Amino acid sequence: MKLGNTPRSARLLLAALGLCGLLGSPRSARAEEPTPAAPEPAPEPRVFDGTACITRLAGYGFAAQALIAGVVYVVRSSDNADDMAELAAPLSRDFGIDVCRRPLAVNVAACANLAASVEARDHDGDYAVGFFVMAGVVSVATTASIWLWRTPGPSGWPPDWLRVTPTVGPKSGGVILQGAW
Repeated sequence: MKLGNTPRSARLLLAALGLCGLLGSPRSARAEEPTPAAPEPAPEPRVFDGTACITRLAGYGFAAQALIAGVVYVVRSSDNADDMAELAAPLSRDFGIDVCRRPLAVNVAACANLAASVEARDHDGDYAVGFFVMAGVVSVATTASIWLWRTPGPSGWPPDWLRVTPTVGPKSGGVILQGAW
């Protein structure tokens, strides 16, 4: 298969499918003679076979994206902290350390900018923590799927020992997981 004019995303998808064994091997040009053979036992499913491969690659890809987003928000939070320090330095030097608790008419705008910078730093820090937690949870769940479900598919999900029940309330919704281990 020639991939020269194929877009990059399509090449990555084809590579992932090939890695997962979902693309057949190219057939040879010569005819092969059929040989009668005894049926072989079904091989033990491997960690990255078929749909398990796609599921786990998607899980690890999502975790990597969440990790990258967390790093981006850490950098943004750090930039906001630098801006906050630049805004606070002249205020504390000229008016004292508690100047923005009861700002004077002269520094009301500067105190408002400082408060906005503090709020932006806190929000970006919160987003960073959220993305890092999300990356950790998704990567742990994806890794746990290696031991819990060797090859996830329609016949094996949900397992007999697990019961998944959706719940809906007037102001909430969720999922109840019940099982026996």
